[in-house]
Amino acid sequence: MSELKLHIDSAYWMTPGCGCILLSDNWNFEALPTFKLNDPALEILRLRRMPPSDLAYFTAYERIEEAIQFVIDPNRHPHIDFNKDPVSVVGAFNNWGDCSNRSDFELISEAPHSNQALFTKTISAEQLNIHTESIEFKFVTRSGHWINPLSSAPNLKKDVRGNLNYYLDPNCNGKHAFLFNLDGHRGLDRPISVSLNQEAYTPILPGLSFYDLKTDLPLGATIESDQSTTFRLFAPRASKVYVEIQATLDQSPIRHSMHLMYDQLTWEVNIQNDLSGFYYNFFVEGHNDSISTLFDGNVPILDPYAKATLGPNGPGIIINQQLAQPVENPFHPHHWHDLSILECHIKDLTAKISSVDNSNSDAESSNDRKAPTNGTFAAISQYLHSKDNYLLTLGVNAIELLPIQQFDSPNKETYHWGYMTNNYFSPCAWYTDTQDTTNPNQSFKQMVEDFHHYEKSVILDVVYNHVGEPPHLARIDKAYYFYLTESGDFENWSGCGNTIRSESAMSKRLIIDSLIHLVQTYDVDGFRFDLAELIGIEVLKEIEKALKAVKPSIILIAEPWSFRGEIKADLRHAGFMFWNDEFREFAHEYVLGKSHIDSLAYFIKGSTNYLAAWPSQSINYIASHDDRTWIDKITENPDYQGQDPTQNDIKRTHMAAALTFFSLGTPMITQGLDFLKSKCGENDTYLRDDLNALDFSAIDRHRNTHNYFQNWIQFRQSPWGDCLRLEDIPSSHYIRIFRSEYTEHSSAVILINAEQSKGGKQILLMINPHQEHSHIPLGQSLADDWKAIASIDQFNFSGIETSFNFRNQDQVTLPPMSLLLCVRPAWNG
Repeated sequence: MSELKLHIDSAYWMTPGCGCILLSDNWNFEALPTFKLNDPALEILRLRRMPPSDLAYFTAYERIEEAIQFVIDPNRHPHIDFNKDPVSVVGAFNNWGDCSNRSDFELISEAPHSNQALFTKTISAEQLNIHTESIEFKFVTRSGHWINPLSSAPNLKKDVRGNLNYYLDPNCNGKHAFLFNLDGHRGLDRPISVSLNQEAYTPILPGLSFYDLKTDLPLGATIESDQSTTFRLFAPRASKVYVEIQATLDQSPIRHSMHLMYDQLTWEVNIQNDLSGFYYNFFVEGHNDSISTLFDGNVPILDPYAKATLGPNGPGIIINQQLAQPVENPFHPHHWHDLSILECHIKDLTAKISSVDNSNSDAESSNDRKAPTNGTFAAISQYLHSKDNYLLTLGVNAIELLPIQQFDSPNKETYHWGYMTNNYFSPCAWYTDTQDTTNPNQSFKQMVEDFHHYEKSVILDVVYNHVGEPPHLARIDKAYYFYLTESGDFENWSGCGNTIRSESAMSKRLIIDSLIHLVQTYDVDGFRFDLAELIGIEVLKEIEKALKAVKPSIILIAEPWSFRGEIKADLRHAGFMFWNDEFREFAHEYVLGKSHIDSLAYFIKGSTNYLAAWPSQSINYIASHDDRTWIDKITENPDYQGQDPTQNDIKRTHMAAALTFFSLGTPMITQGLDFLKSKCGENDTYLRDDLNALDFSAIDRHRNTHNYFQNWIQFRQSPWGDCLRLEDIPSSHYIRIFRSEYTEHSSAVILINAEQSKGGKQILLMINPHQEHSHIPLGQSLADDWKAIASIDQFNFSGIETSFNFRNQDQVTLPPMSLLLCVRPAWNG
């Protein structure tokens, strides 16, 4: 091909001073091409061909004569056992794996006894049916798990369904790729373009191995053993970095220049004073291009590693971590299969409490405490020690708190759910009462300790898929920390304006370091990952490994979707529970009589037929903080006005409670569900404290429903609940489901521990969501020692009176909108 027809397809910075240039086609000349930079002060040195095998590490393939070798690095996919679950390359050439000879396309290790070896598969060009058009391909495991392409690959393409695939150019044989170095310059810190013909210049952008750049040095503000203070910031493309410190806010800050370290990526300055309690901000200068940077040296940046902050804009507060000793006797949370979870919000819990009764004798010196401000960590602590408080009397053993890391609400008074995080290490300043800069987070630590005092596990909702305003990480390095469009806009798969590039090495480190900090410093018991699909199964697996090394009993929960896709099935490969939105939608349809008996059977068994790898992996819930409340969603009243529920609304709520706590899986309810909390039909209330705040006087108005939930929670944790709290998938005979003779009915009689593998205890649930009677044949008579303890409107462990005749019957006729819970042998607790 003539040199004149060739052009630069793309150019990337890979490391400081080193880049890669990809041409549109092969360079078949012996002499190397002549590239020119748009900056005459810079000169390209050591221009050389890029080894095709090095490029294949990113493109996932290499042309070898008349064949293609496909390549994948197993270390980038720690959730997959490549030996036990072999990986195939698939595309149109093998009907995307739907073929009889799928095993012929499986990759094998280049060195079976090494954990660093690549997996490869060489296939002839003829077998791939390669002519002159590019083909798309991807990798998939034998079990059906699709492996996401590397986001920094230069050969990505979306198919008609929006799936991201690799594409293979049959014309390129690797002779189109070149590496170069600069003459003593980093290159990364300035906008540079390169040209082949000195007419069309192509910008050199971050790419390929750029996102693997990292440092292992301590970051943020560190008090050293000699009582000096070291500041460090990873800013690979900055041209200058400063830190400003001040002892008090009314003093003028003192600015210090930071110097670029030997790695050419990290900036550092050491100040010969212990600056504990001081305030500080970073300032980052750099040369902006039109796509990948957002530098502004006049904008203060809150340190991503700040352990405390005054708010979303900073400044950070310097904490001496040497004095922040890890918890001496860490709390051991309940086993996952034993959990019953309450989701709640810090401000909502105490917003309408005018005074707190401290008469509980377990609260040491609680009467001596200064009355805290409602909606703070300290207010939760005091409320926990009060008499008959909701968090204790409801009976759950795990509390899942909406985000408590610093978020972008502008002040203490402004209400927010917290899903716009600005700093991942610091508990939110708006939830603290203290002005003590030496220990500003003590009230959060105390709150966690108080929950543990009452045997409650603490789970934090964390948001590592996007950031709030201002986006401090973007001011440090926009392209490194965020997914961008070709034009440089933030990808918005989160629906919140941006999406963190979680697979970048320092993004992963930031996530893992901050999670470990929350566990070691505050003894947090677990995390629920918001929009975890955007974090990715690969990073989630690394998070799991790191956290279990610190706290083996850690609770890990994923919200397995985003606006980009979902990963529920993929989570079978990771040690995470997941929010099961399919259960939520099923429960809504079921209580309205619109579901199917097969759906009931599937969810009663914990979704283990398809989604869940073990029963407790499925978090079964019927409502959460998002969207309308349960009662608003299912009410018979018009316009979702559930604040005055009908009797049918209440019956359906009770039936949904039974489904939640009777199904295998992990039950979760959201705050106020047990006393029919309504938001007056409003769907999106993340800024509405007036609608979200809990009014505990409603418990008295809906006492029967509140007690009904309490009793189901107690039942779940009882000896009979052992039959439902399973670690492993039971045998196919463990649950027997008897169906209605009316095929359009989803009513059923469900027998748990049918084959008595869990001992003599058995549970029976009869349920009918329909407006008419439902006749169910049993095949054999029920024993006469069954004891009824709950119906659609009452729950009593001593037994309930019922006119429903079911004992010694080989068939039952269930009344309309009814349920009956029975146990054998009789309840003694």
